[in-house]
Amino acid sequence: MIWRDLYIAATASFLPPRTDIAAIISQGSRPFQAALGYRSATIAAPGTGLQMATRAALRALSLSGHTAQELSLLTLAAVTPDTDETFPMPACHVQRILGADRARAVELGAGSAGDLAGLLAAAEHLTADPTAQAAMAVAASCMTGTDRQVSPDQIVTDGAAALILARRPGRARLVATSHAAAPELEVITHMSLTATERKAVIDNLAKPFLNTMRDKTREAVGLVLDEAHTSVEKLARVVLPGAGIPFLTTVITHPLGLDLANTTWPFSRHLGHVGPCDHLLGLDHLLQTDPDLKPGDQILIVGMGVGWRWICALIEIAETSP
Repeated sequence: MIWRDLYIAATASFLPPRTDIAAIISQGSRPFQAALGYRSATIAAPGTGLQMATRAALRALSLSGHTAQELSLLTLAAVTPDTDETFPMPACHVQRILGADRARAVELGAGSAGDLAGLLAAAEHLTADPTAQAAMAVAASCMTGTDRQVSPDQIVTDGAAALILARRPGRARLVATSHAAAPELEVITHMSLTATERKAVIDNLAKPFLNTMRDKTREAVGLVLDEAHTSVEKLARVVLPGAGIPFLTTVITHPLGLDLANTTWPFSRHLGHVGPCDHLLGLDHLLQTDPDLKPGDQILIVGMGVGWRWICALIEIAETSP
């Protein structure tokens, strides 16, 4: 999907302090794989997921040049199990703190692609409603009290990020998005499966699941690059999920011919996998800290979430860094 005259007015993030990876390893239920490549992880205090979300949202709003009353859509993708009973309507909580009473506030799922699902919802909203001025996508993760090493591919961590998409020209322009899905892999994620049952499910798939994931990654990335009439070789930077090196190289960088050093991995290896925040965190990091980005440079965001679904976005730098 090609988007016209939609700009990223601001991005922001909130990250708790980094904890040395050795301390995380000692708390896990399985031997840690050093090959994952993490150096540290961002660990929050219990029950602070929505606090982080509101801090990221408030900062994005202050940087955007927009007021809360100009927001007509607010999406929140949050994995905050320790606050769900206290704040049963988390998007409305963020809405109240922002004072964005004119916005339609909704909670999103989409797993680890929740932040990009919010970006896509914002783009669709602004395109469908010519009177809408700006929309905000917020994501948060606070996994305190859970096994940080529940997956062999990553360490789950904490943080929050926010993005405001608007009509007024800003730091970057949303060029195109794409999506792909592999619902045949959904059964692998069933929590009720034992290890033996899960292996049997994997063995009965039509083709190896890693092959499916590689194919879907190429499909989603190919769609967004083709629509924008560009190529991997023309990309300035690539934003990746916060998974470990084996997953990233097997499913994304090797199939696409990417250099891991030209991605956000050098940044995310110090955070871990921050649930549905990885992609906005990576984009915010590039927009705020990368001195080499210049107008016209293209940034590809490769997003994916368990289930499985892929959401990719192509961003073009429109202004130099303030």
